[in-house]
Amino acid sequence: VATAPAATAPAVQAPAAPVKQPEPTFVVAEFSGVKITFAEVQSFLSTLPEELKAVPLDRIYEAVVRRIVDAKILTKAATDAGLAQDPEVKKQQELATEAVLQKSFLDRENAKRITDPVLKAKYDEILATLPKGDKAPKEVRLRRIVTQDAAAAQKMLDTLKKAGADFATTAQAGSIDAQTKDQGGDMGYFPVSELPEEIAKEVKTAKAATLVSKVITIANGNALFPKGSYVLKVEDQRAMEPPAFDAVKGELKQALAPEYAGKVIEELRQKSSVKVFGMDGQEIVKAPAAATPEAATPAAN
Repeated sequence: VATAPAATAPAVQAPAAPVKQPEPTFVVAEFSGVKITFAEVQSFLSTLPEELKAVPLDRIYEAVVRRIVDAKILTKAATDAGLAQDPEVKKQQELATEAVLQKSFLDRENAKRITDPVLKAKYDEILATLPKGDKAPKEVRLRRIVTQDAAAAQKMLDTLKKAGADFATTAQAGSIDAQTKDQGGDMGYFPVSELPEEIAKEVKTAKAATLVSKVITIANGNALFPKGSYVLKVEDQRAMEPPAFDAVKGELKQALAPEYAGKVIEELRQKSSVKVFGMDGQEIVKAPAAATPEAATPAAN
């Protein structure tokens, strides 16, 4: 099935006042006598990933409308070419319809079974397996000063080691890091396991309100930790708190979906008097071991 090129969000613009959304019947585009309404925009938006759903509509509106127009143009061209009557296309449509029906049925059955009590029980089961006390994963609150060369960083570190020197003020004056400079170098809390190795080994045992004693140079940076020489201060260190139940309900539901879809299918098998025949025409009395739900069942949300 052909698809139009994916839309890309336009460049970020200055914040503007929220734009009132039109009525569902509002015509957003038209071509060759075909009218596209805002209801179709709303339907398209519901299929976007969560990070795009959070983007203000006025910033992606044109890209979304043009994506819908492209799809409609393709559909019309295919219909005009008579593909709707093509036997192979009809077969693909039948298979697609079967897949939608299967997924919709499993989704609805799972929604009845994967209730909040089931999710909470799974949450508590996972919590019980997490390391606790001294073995619990740690997170640190860091401040940083980033410079282009180690000599400049060392000079700032020497200044900070003197009594009365303030890290935040020094960061605001001398750091080249746009992410944290205005906050006095404050990065907030970071899991130690997600820190670059060069930093993690220096801070994982550091006490709160401690200046890291040497300059750390990162040769191969990334978006969060760009290339440069770092002066660091550990403001705090603590055991990581597990995420709250409500924050992970969606992930738990997705994790349990294949298991419960497998249960639904097994119940249907038991009710359906299934018979399987070998290539010789004889009934296979003892079926092979069932495949795992992930492999044997359609995807379920």
